[in-house]
Amino acid sequence: MNECESKILETLLPIDSLPKPVINGRYLHAYKVEEDTRLRLVPKGFCNWCGKPLTGRSRYFCPPSERIIFNDYKQKDYWCNREFTMWWSVGNPHFKRAVYIRDKFTCQNCGLKPMTKNKYGLEVPDLSLMAIDHIYPYVKGGKTQLDNLQCLCRKCNLKKRDKLPNVFREQEGQQKMELR
Repeated sequence: MNECESKILETLLPIDSLPKPVINGRYLHAYKVEEDTRLRLVPKGFCNWCGKPLTGRSRYFCPPSERIIFNDYKQKDYWCNREFTMWWSVGNPHFKRAVYIRDKFTCQNCGLKPMTKNKYGLEVPDLSLMAIDHIYPYVKGGKTQLDNLQCLCRKCNLKKRDKLPNVFREQEGQQKMELR
């Protein structure tokens, strides 16, 4: 680092001294999420949705294919990108995606990891069976922050409802003892 760069860094305000944005809603804003929410279902060099080897300059999805709509009018179709976006992004804000990735799509209570196959035969996590839950319930003052969120299956989420973590664990333990 040269002198010019060091002087510029000295004049910048530290990040902690900047005013923190106020969150007025239930959801965590995208700029508060620090984790990368880009999901990789397959190794590099393969399409992230259909699993085919990538060609050209493509990095995540198959290159666009052209189709003729009317006589000479051509339109580029990004089918894999479009389908992946519909599965992954629609209805899943950034903080939900970050929690899914952090918890590896696994229920933090029972360990269930539901998988399904997309139309190309590639196994993808079944998001319809998963839910993001507040560890300390929102109705009891819990915040929507990454350290207060966990991935649960729908069944465990319905069991937990708005219980505090220690109360829920005690009830789960008692139910397991009764089953024995």
